[in-house]
Amino acid sequence: AALCRIVENLQVPKIGYDKNGAYQLKVGSAPFFPNSGKVNATIGKRFVCELLEKMYSLGYDVVLSSDLSRTTDQSTIFFKKVAIERSTVPVLCIAPGGTDKIILVNYQGTSVESTLHDTINHFWISGIQNMSRDTDRHLTEFKLGGTPWYSRARESVASRALLAKIIQKMSGIGWKFHCAVNIKGGTDSLFFIKQDYFEQPLTTSVISMNRIDRLRFIGFMNNDLDSQAIGRCINNPHECRDYHGSIEFKLKGTPFHCSGHEAIKTRKLLNRILETMQLQGYDPITGLDVSRKDHDKSVIIFSRTNSQVVSYACVALSSTDTLRLIDFPDYEQERLAEVVRATYPYGI
Repeated sequence: AALCRIVENLQVPKIGYDKNGAYQLKVGSAPFFPNSGKVNATIGKRFVCELLEKMYSLGYDVVLSSDLSRTTDQSTIFFKKVAIERSTVPVLCIAPGGTDKIILVNYQGTSVESTLHDTINHFWISGIQNMSRDTDRHLTEFKLGGTPWYSRARESVASRALLAKIIQKMSGIGWKFHCAVNIKGGTDSLFFIKQDYFEQPLTTSVISMNRIDRLRFIGFMNNDLDSQAIGRCINNPHECRDYHGSIEFKLKGTPFHCSGHEAIKTRKLLNRILETMQLQGYDPITGLDVSRKDHDKSVIIFSRTNSQVVSYACVALSSTDTLRLIDFPDYEQERLAEVVRATYPYGI
């Protein structure tokens, strides 16, 4: 019922019915379809904002969002129940748009707009060309110089650093990064939730996977990052160099364009890198898809924290029908396999 009211508030028709054990709402227009225009794009972002606000008030926290289909579906958002009910808290969206825009949605006021304006001007190498407001739709659009979301070389590094700095600066004015959602099949939209208490502002940095064999560390202080430890983790990379202010490792083989055994090795490598980063005091916040280029992969945003010894493992969805459990202890792998046997209707 709560979700139906959200759909009604966005003035789009709906049909609710049970399908395969799920309650499905089919909305009018095409808010989740690529290249369906600015109006539909804004409707989709506002809808997710209101959905996240309602889920929070119902006692659900976001765990993560993930793309589970290669072509037809957008993000699936996973929640965990942590409270019975609680007060509604505002959620806003900051999203890359087209090849050269940043869009602020679902916010009325000047503090966020001013912070976003100053952050872009300070950290984006080509600055802001112009800014426009649509007060009826609670939307502010910044048109940037260059093409940050279809970039290469210096712009590629700077665009990733910019998004990390936006998350950092938003935390400094009381807006905590909530989740990233792929609404229309392009770049991810970033959602922020208002904090009703003060938290220490984040210090953010980025690991970016590029081309078929490049790993770039962006925004790390040289004296804070042990690049030799990263090199040992990578196991003797072909090359390590400064790449437009980032530390770039050229890896052996094609770890970001592979399948089968090589794909498993890539995921094991990322587990080891995450463990090494955690030991050096960097905690992963989220993964983001920030580029419209087919050969660019996700970036991982980190925040500075205390050093910890943590073991990482991953569940990899592969091909069209394969689930890989990587780096779990044997007894946990069997328990997870039992969950699949018990819950997946077609079995193993």
